[in-house]
Amino acid sequence: IALENMKDDAKRAEEEKKARAINLASMRAMDRLRSSSHPIMVFPSGTRYRPGRPETKKGRREIDSYIKSSDIMILLSINGNCLRLSESNNMEDDLIYKDKMIITCSPVYDCGVFREKVKSEHPNTTDIKQDVVDEVMKHLEIMHEKIEKTR
Repeated sequence: IALENMKDDAKRAEEEKKARAINLASMRAMDRLRSSSHPIMVFPSGTRYRPGRPETKKGRREIDSYIKSSDIMILLSINGNCLRLSESNNMEDDLIYKDKMIITCSPVYDCGVFREKVKSEHPNTTDIKQDVVDEVMKHLEIMHEKIEKTR
């Protein structure tokens, strides 16, 4: 269950605390890797898209922290799916199939410029972090759809 959908305030607070700890550990690990010139791959929605569940396409606002702390980014669109949904709808039960995978790269984006452009396009926003991630997801969707037309 997504944190936003949790009804029990105490349980939600406990899960938010765990999520912050995981995010902080992730940021520290990324900083160590970045300082030794390793590329970092982050999946902004945190899951694969599940047909009929549009919430799985929504980017997580926490991803803005990664963008904000990086100099450049390249978006990767992955078309194809070698995992098929199981009838149980449990990802652990998904089935492996052979498929043609097409990975498309965007141009290199300057993260600071990217964020500033989003800010300028949303001057009255109440959540710039979500706006930045929504823009990333919009770019990914455009890339994905362009390839799907030819697949």
